[in-house]
Amino acid sequence: MRVRLLAACLAALSCATAHANRPLNTDTADVTERGTCQFEPYGGQERVSGETSISLGFAQLSCGIGLRTQFGLSAARASSAGEHADGLALSGKSELISLEDGRFGISVGYGLGWSRPSNDSWHQDAQAVYLIASRRLAEPVMVHANLGHSRTRLGEGNSTTWGAAVEWNFAPRWTFTAESFGNDRGNPWGSLGLLYEVTKGFTVNSSLGTRFGGRSNTLWTAGFNFEF
Repeated sequence: MRVRLLAACLAALSCATAHANRPLNTDTADVTERGTCQFEPYGGQERVSGETSISLGFAQLSCGIGLRTQFGLSAARASSAGEHADGLALSGKSELISLEDGRFGISVGYGLGWSRPSNDSWHQDAQAVYLIASRRLAEPVMVHANLGHSRTRLGEGNSTTWGAAVEWNFAPRWTFTAESFGNDRGNPWGSLGLLYEVTKGFTVNSSLGTRFGGRSNTLWTAGFNFEF
């Protein structure tokens, strides 16, 4: 159970790459403007057939600092059957080519993660770096792709990470997302998400994902994003 909780916690943090674009796990090439911040919490539950479910809590604050760069600080907790694991991450994203109509936007993301099991000390557990490409195919549709490398102290060790996603703004204030993501050490995930803009600078979102192959493994989340 301890390893499962740590893995779940680090998995949540691995998606916390200062991009603040939930419900996607795949990062997007756009960067927050200087002086603008986003606060983004969510909760969720992971279920694996034949095992106790894991509850997840997550919060991230990311801000644009100028120089086409943003940085973020995030925290996560995974809990199950009276045990828990905590995680912290520092992450950033820097824009290399700005996203404009008719061309790809290119950025690089990077981050460090720490974890702490119940009643234990903190350990520096994860490092990640990856390239991000985004492009607008039509006015309501955008696509994103990620490719990178991560290293953790847990079972996956060194791995190549990837993600591919599409966003569809199908109605005023509503956005539908679909994606697949994972690494070369395990079965990939597929996820569908929905975002609603309540008012300018405030959105709510939810997602449902499943891991392909092996035992039934699902993850649902719900959260919000506040920009200020």
